[in-house]
Amino acid sequence: MLSNLSIGTKIGASFALALTMLSTIGLISYRHATQLIYTAEESRIKLSHQERYYRQLAGREQLYQKNS
Repeated sequence: MLSNLSIGTKIGASFALALTMLSTIGLISYRHATQLIYTAEESRIKLSHQERYYRQLAGREQLYQKNS
């Protein structure tokens, strides 16, 4: 089957296949990187909420200890 094709056609088909594979890998990498960034931002937001809560809790404990 491939022996009937000219060398230019074989090179062109190989280039198209390589370009398709590279594009697919690039798209998958981009999507995963975007998801990673989104997850990191959500974790940072959750951490800041937790940190604020713990600081408030620590402040209340200090007030309780001062009043006792």
